[in-house]
Formats: sequence, C-alpha cells, structure tokens
Amino acid sequence: MTTGNYLWQIPYALHQYGARWGVLAGLSIPLILTGIWFGVAIVATLQGRSRGRAALVAFLVTEVAFYVVHYATGAFGADLPLNNPVVLVASLFGYASSATAVVYLVLLARARHGRRKHVDSQ
Repeated sequence: MTTGNYLWQIPYALHQYGARWGVLAGLSIPLILTGIWFGVAIVATLQGRSRGRAALVAFLVTEVAFYVVHYATGAFGADLPLNNPVVLVASLFGYASSATAVVYLVLLARARHGRRKHVDSQ
C-alpha cells in the first residue's frame, strides 16, 4: 500500500502543480527521502536485521503521525472530491496507507510481545 501511495504522488503532484518545477523539486525531496527510508527499512526487516525493524517502526509511527495531523486539520473526509479523480485516488491511498501502518504497528508489537513471552517461558 505504501509503495502505491508513493507512486501515486507523481500524477498527483503533476496534476496539482503542473510544470512548476521549483515547487515540484521542493516537494520531491521529502518524498524521495522518506521513500528511501521506507525501502531500506523493509529490506533490512525482511533480512532479519534488528535495526531494520526499528527503522520500519519509526517510519510507520511517522506516517501515522503525519496522517493524524493531516486529518486533524480538517482534511478528514473533505479530501475526497468525487469530481477530481486524481485527488480522490491520492486521498484513498492516504487513508489506506495510514490504516495499513496502524495495522502493521499492532502486528509488530504483538509479534514482539509473543517473542518475549516465548523467551521468558524457556
């Protein structure tokens, strides 16, 4: 979901800002940096590296915090314009991505708790 959300930012940015390359460049830097963060965290986690898991948790917490602030500013529900399919899809990706991040944080916490319980019982 997160990858789809990142990829959809390309048509979204072009739709919203057109060819104003100065604006696009400024918006692209945080997007690229967080995309790299996400990619490195996923790869490291899949390889079983403990720091990968920490990086993934930090990314997911940051993503959830971003969307909580975004929604709290009044965007929740208002960012679903039926007459603008590009923005609508971007918003739907955002909702799905934030929900997925919450689910994964819960699953990661439960898995960690389960491992601790298993170690303690031995």
